[in-house]
Amino acid sequence: MVTAVVWAESKKFYSASKSGNETAPEWSVRLKGLARYCNFGQQLESKLTDIFVTQFNPGKVRTELFSLNESTTLNNVVEVAKIIEATLLIRDPVGEVKSEVLESDVFRITQNNSNIGATAGQHQDPQRYHRGTAVPAAQRNQGGTRRLFPLREEPQQ
Repeated sequence: MVTAVVWAESKKFYSASKSGNETAPEWSVRLKGLARYCNFGQQLESKLTDIFVTQFNPGKVRTELFSLNESTTLNNVVEVAKIIEATLLIRDPVGEVKSEVLESDVFRITQNNSNIGATAGQHQDPQRYHRGTAVPAAQRNQGGTRRLFPLREEPQQ
C-alpha cells in the first residue's frame, strides 16, 4: 500500500474517539475497521487496546478500564466495558439510552423538608404533616422514629 495512505489511515485511527451513543462492542468494531490499513503488524492488538481504553468517554467505565493491567487483551477489555455499561445502563421515559447515570439525574432526599410545600403543592393543614409524611400530629411518635402510617385508634373502654 502507498505510504501516504498508510499515514492517513493511521491518523484517522489515532484521532478516533468513542461517540456517546456507541456501545463498547461497537467501538471495538469501529476501531478494528480503522486499523485495517495501518500496517501495525504484531502490534495491532496492543494498539487497538490502547486506543480503545484511552479514547473511551470520560466516566465510570473509563475509570474502571484505567485500573486494568496494560497487558489485558482487547477482548477482555471490551468484555469488562460491556459489563460495566450494562450495570450503568438506564432508559429515560422516551426510550433514549444513557450510558451513565449523571448526578443531576438523581433526585436527592434531604433531612430538611422545609420546601416540601413549595415543590409538591401547599397542604391546607401543615400541622397535620410531620417531616413530609402524612401522620397527624396527635399520632406522631415522639421517640425519634417516624411512623409512616397512622396508628390505629385504641377503642375507648
